[in-house]
Amino acid sequence: MRTLSVLVFVAVLAVALGELTAYEKNLEQARLAFNVYQFPGTDYPATFAIFAGLILILALALIFIVAGMVSMDPGKDSIIYRMTTTRMKKD
Repeated sequence: MRTLSVLVFVAVLAVALGELTAYEKNLEQARLAFNVYQFPGTDYPATFAIFAGLILILALALIFIVAGMVSMDPGKDSIIYRMTTTRMKKD
């Protein structure tokens, strides 16, 4: 039964390939030349824009965070030093 379905599929495929228009033949040649079975969908530009924007925002956030941490001066007057001392300062 399986070989029958395979033979029917091959026959239908042969008939379909025999009736290709010029546009479909050019499209098939382009797909074979680029080694692509199916071209990306219609929502590909939107997906690319979402991912590109997200990567850009995350990269900029990382740059600003690193720049802020590099320019931080943890002197004795910082809040971190005042909150971690064991004795309270007397003013």
